[in-house]
Amino acid sequence: LKNAQINEKKSLQHSDKKVPYLANLNEDPMLSYIILHYFNTDVITIGSQNSTICLTGLNILEKHATIRAIDSCKYELIAAEPGARIKVNGYNLNGSAQLRHKDRVLFGANHVYVYLNPLNEKEALPDLPSIISWDFAQKEIAKAKGYSLGNNLTVDQEEIQEKILNLLPLLSEVNAISEELNKYRTFEIVLMPMSSWEGTAVKGSKVLIKMRNLLNQNVWYWDDERFINRSYIIKEHYQKFLDGDEEILYISKDDDPFWEPVEEVLLGTANVFLQSLAYSLDFADEICIVDYKGLEQGRLSVNLCPCSSSGKVLNDEHFIDEPEELLNRPYSFKITMRYIEISDERHNKGIRIRYKVFNESEFTETNVICRQAVCANVKQSRIITVPSIDKDWLDFFRNSCIIFQIFALQEESKPNTGLFKMTTRDLKRMEQKQDNTNLMPAVQSNFASPSDSKLKSELALLQNKYNRLEQKEKRIQQLCQDWENNHDFQKFYKLLSAIAFSSGTKLKSSAIVANKEPNVDVYLFGIEEQEYTKDIEQSNSDKQKHWNEYYRKVALKQRRSSVSFRLNIKSDFANILQLPSNGRSLSSENTDKLNQNGQKTPDDRSQAPSPVTSSPRAKKKLNQESARGNNDQSNENKLPMTNSKAILNCNGTMDGTENETFSSEKHSTICIIQ
Repeated sequence: LKNAQINEKKSLQHSDKKVPYLANLNEDPMLSYIILHYFNTDVITIGSQNSTICLTGLNILEKHATIRAIDSCKYELIAAEPGARIKVNGYNLNGSAQLRHKDRVLFGANHVYVYLNPLNEKEALPDLPSIISWDFAQKEIAKAKGYSLGNNLTVDQEEIQEKILNLLPLLSEVNAISEELNKYRTFEIVLMPMSSWEGTAVKGSKVLIKMRNLLNQNVWYWDDERFINRSYIIKEHYQKFLDGDEEILYISKDDDPFWEPVEEVLLGTANVFLQSLAYSLDFADEICIVDYKGLEQGRLSVNLCPCSSSGKVLNDEHFIDEPEELLNRPYSFKITMRYIEISDERHNKGIRIRYKVFNESEFTETNVICRQAVCANVKQSRIITVPSIDKDWLDFFRNSCIIFQIFALQEESKPNTGLFKMTTRDLKRMEQKQDNTNLMPAVQSNFASPSDSKLKSELALLQNKYNRLEQKEKRIQQLCQDWENNHDFQKFYKLLSAIAFSSGTKLKSSAIVANKEPNVDVYLFGIEEQEYTKDIEQSNSDKQKHWNEYYRKVALKQRRSSVSFRLNIKSDFANILQLPSNGRSLSSENTDKLNQNGQKTPDDRSQAPSPVTSSPRAKKKLNQESARGNNDQSNENKLPMTNSKAILNCNGTMDGTENETFSSEKHSTICIIQ
């Protein structure tokens, strides 16, 4: 203040001409624009000693910055040393920057100024307020750090913004003290989703302070009240250090405000959505474990399935069209955690998982797993039984999720001795350089959204419903064709209603038939559904043979006419053709043309002859497939396509040493792969 007063007296001698100057900003509006530093020379130095503008406090170097005149009305700000902490308009100063009217400048931890240039006021940005305030400068710093919440905020968002603005100056001060006392700690504000922190599906965010040990990367999360209380003790210790009490640097851990015993840290959450349970369907998938930044930290394999009260899993026959059918009925489902995999090897000390279901007051927790490993089998199941489903439970199934919280154990491990040779400031600079390097664009990002599992659940549900509706539509079309010349409306309406209002029963074939045919789900509707249910209850072997034959015929029709099945076969066939480098793949570039009879035709392009032959066994297999296909064709009203199969072992290699054959129907390629 004395230096500023002396500087102001000197400037009165030049009162006849206007000069640029720096004006202070303070949290108290009455104390803002009190300290003025006029630019009376072409070079103004800023530092803690022997400078034109002397500043004291945290993170102020002896030679901190220099302001140099470019011409009569333009000035530039230059960092005097690489480690000098300077922010211009909220962003770190790299090298130098030309100052413009109303620019906001932060020196060190808490010296905030606004640059005013009466000689060139028009260069100020048009969207700036007429008077720059402390709050405006702090919001700008918060925005640069990624904490801006924008305009038209809700009450909760305004509360969060106010907390952040109040914590930022204090956070900057505590970080500076940590550097001065070399405590190897860094502090930052994080916005933690309330659902992740509480473990229940609630909206909003929670402001937390993340303290990190720079030596072993241990992490602690504090709420704002705990951090504020701890900051008072930290500032008291620092004041004792300034007063010459050097013993403060060698106090015990229990008395050190920067020390905290290790504790479990929240690694991330995996959100499992429950729409499938509303339709009595199971759901199984690998769910991404996502941290508060939205970055993937691993995967958790989870299975949800409806079951009986004793734990017996219910099959697809219990599928329902509308979730309201569950109302006022008992319902049980099983939650199974199969295995977990963690991306970062630093978290191999141990993992613990916990979750709540609906309105439970206590968490269900696992034992500590993944000790000295990054993946482990969990194999923990739990049966949830609801005596009577009400609207709240139904809404929970439809719109909510189970949040699995994943905690990582931490240990007070000894860091690399080489790190002790570096100061806290050195380690922070090293991390900053690494962060800048990691800003380079990557080919693959590990960003994951918690809604991914919801989309997968919805997709599986829609696929199941589509398969049933597709078969129901074809059954109705067949019924209309059968009754085209019959005018008994009452009977037709009865049959049609039975199909239309049926959710469908999945036809179970015997294991022998299922192994011979590709996997096709066949559903029965109306009268056929009633007959099938009655025959299954009687356990009649003759009836089972009848339904096996019925399954084979309907499955054949389904494979020929179903769009979804053809797409799946196309995808599977493409995967089969992904052979090793010594095999041959099928494509439009390297496959010989075939005529409608499946015979090879000459290709106009010049190619090296390919030694494609077929073994007797392969030919025999091909003839058997063709014969069986012709029989099916005659039995099914001469449908235009026959069954196709690829003859490969399950591991993708050829059976024995002989050549094997891919057989196909008319208008398709027949290729014998060596």
